[in-house]
Amino acid sequence: MTMEDNNEYKTCPDCCYDILDDEGDVMDHECISDNEMIAEFMGWDIESPTTIPSNLHLSNLELDNEEVWVYKFHTSWDWLMPVVENIENLGYELIITESRCKINHNTDHSIEEAINIDIIGSKIEATYQAVVEFIKQYNDEHKKYPFNEGDDYWVEEDGDLVWGVWDDVSEELHDENPNRQYFTEEEVMDHVRAYGVKLYKQ
Repeated sequence: MTMEDNNEYKTCPDCCYDILDDEGDVMDHECISDNEMIAEFMGWDIESPTTIPSNLHLSNLELDNEEVWVYKFHTSWDWLMPVVENIENLGYELIITESRCKINHNTDHSIEEAINIDIIGSKIEATYQAVVEFIKQYNDEHKKYPFNEGDDYWVEEDGDLVWGVWDDVSEELHDENPNRQYFTEEEVMDHVRAYGVKLYKQ
């Protein structure tokens, strides 16, 4: 994987992941494309055709290099409009005009601008970019963590199990490495008996 380095700011060129490791390089991660992110937002999966509306089934998917099926959110209104409708069902409105797309958050008291995309391109390109930015913001605001604030937990670090109380720092550490292995108080004792690891409680 090659990395872009622009004024010391490094990011993955495939998915814009920008969390760095101790050496200042982009951490190892699983890339997710914008189309895959949209599909996940919609609960759709190419490998499970029944999750995709029948009018968009695999026969209507594009082939990439004649081998791999890919989503068409960026090229087809048939694919993109259900996403727009899903965003509207969350309490937002989309205003699409020429090559501009604005997403506002409607509340009982006011209308707050969430996304405003104005590009040199087509209407579908502007709408697609606005949808991508909205989902990124939405996912960031609705992150799911393995524990709630104040919960006791154990996490495996360098072969040992370390105790902690879930807080903002725990969330930051989880964002940096969401693949860390966590345990509840009940689970940790079973793990100790099975593998004989050491426990550290601060």
